[in-house]
Amino acid sequence: MAGAAIDEEYSSDGRIRRGQKTRQAIVAAASRCFASQGYNQTSIREIAELVGVDKALIIRYFGSKEKLFIACIDAGIAPRRGTEQFTTDPATLADRVAGIDGLDAPYAILLACVRSAGDEQTNNFVREVFEERMIRPNARAKGDDVAMVRTALIAAFSFGLLLTRNVMGLSTLREMDNATLAGWLEPVFAQLMAAPGPGGKRSHSAKGEQ
Repeated sequence: MAGAAIDEEYSSDGRIRRGQKTRQAIVAAASRCFASQGYNQTSIREIAELVGVDKALIIRYFGSKEKLFIACIDAGIAPRRGTEQFTTDPATLADRVAGIDGLDAPYAILLACVRSAGDEQTNNFVREVFEERMIRPNARAKGDDVAMVRTALIAAFSFGLLLTRNVMGLSTLREMDNATLAGWLEPVFAQLMAAPGPGGKRSHSAKGEQ
């Protein structure tokens, strides 16, 4: 494979070159693998075979499986269809979480975090990635003195739902359509986003709306 086709991402007229398309294919395949079987059970070799490239090329592009996982998280939580990644609207958040009903759904990469629970080293890595890529940016975006706590609780509730619905396959949740599930989730997210916490602490946005 010629070096220019790998290293130059765009041609002079702006068309995406083969190297960038290959990167996107690798991230797409890796995201599905991580989401379906977790971090430890996914290998670079498996991803390379799915894409039809040598595993050395994946290492060349991403450096390691850890960095590829981070790239998948970044791609999977990127804004979709012009919407903001971080929302203060409970209904929007409820729709997004309820909509994670398969490997091809938006934000399905979050299943990778749920399925990657395992040994202490992997747990630490996945936790650090999730906190750095989602929890802290979300809290900063809201500018809230208790945003870290609220965001962590929302994440914990959402991950618990993904575990019971998508991984364990609890029939009551699996058989519920996304719209109905979102209707149940919305008031819970509204409570976590704005209702007073211990000591009557509210978010800045909630105070401003009073």
